[in-house]
Amino acid sequence: MNAAFFVALLCLPPMTAHQREACAPYLSVPNVDPSALGYCLANAKKAEDQAARLQAMNAANADLLRLRCPCTESGISFREEDVSLRSPCRQLLFALKTKTAESLYGLEVPDADIQNATKSFKACVASRMQERADRAEADRLQAIRAEQESKFALAVAAAKENPEVIQTVSSARLCDARNERRDVMEKIANEHKYARRVGVINLRELEDLKDDLRAVDDRIESETAALNDVRRSPLRCNDPKINEIRACVEGESSERCSSERVRIRTTIFQGND
Repeated sequence: MNAAFFVALLCLPPMTAHQREACAPYLSVPNVDPSALGYCLANAKKAEDQAARLQAMNAANADLLRLRCPCTESGISFREEDVSLRSPCRQLLFALKTKTAESLYGLEVPDADIQNATKSFKACVASRMQERADRAEADRLQAIRAEQESKFALAVAAAKENPEVIQTVSSARLCDARNERRDVMEKIANEHKYARRVGVINLRELEDLKDDLRAVDDRIESETAALNDVRRSPLRCNDPKINEIRACVEGESSERCSSERVRIRTTIFQGND
């Protein structure tokens, strides 16, 4: 150990056991930088002081928790979770217990102080109870919704095998597809008509329209096959069952649209199952 290091070590305040343990690597090096050792000792002392303060605070909190609370007399009932470390009610309980203890030990504590402390703690506990009630109600409603959704999904799955439902839904889709086909054919005719007049044809537009036409024809073929599978003829496009689905899809708000029968058919028609 060189002289400079020895002198620097003598100038340091007495080390605690924690400092010796934390800075042992520095103390075992013969020519360690005194500033590095000092930095290590300072950090170790800081950590030790923080641990001591935390221990004292926990001990004080434990003492406060053991103090008497005039909760029963004040009509306050609470759970342990209401005064947990993260609860805002914890400090209010400490304040109430402290005021009560001071009064019991003969200190002059105005009645208003105890009343205010009691009122604040009681309001906090009531708020926590309401939060629990709200969470329980939300969980209950969520469970009800989940059960309803599960039942509805089962009803939709069963309805997809029902020939009458298949007839209604496929007929409605077939009507829409045929209307779209008519619109596409009209657009194609207009393109050719315009081309004859100006001598220029928009080939890209025609190709897009032909793609639309093929897609519509595929839908018509698919829905026709679905009707054939259940040996049903397509319903008229103005059939009340089809009008019912169309109105509900377009956003009609009525009692019929909220009925399970119509909701099931509308769901299947839209493909939201």
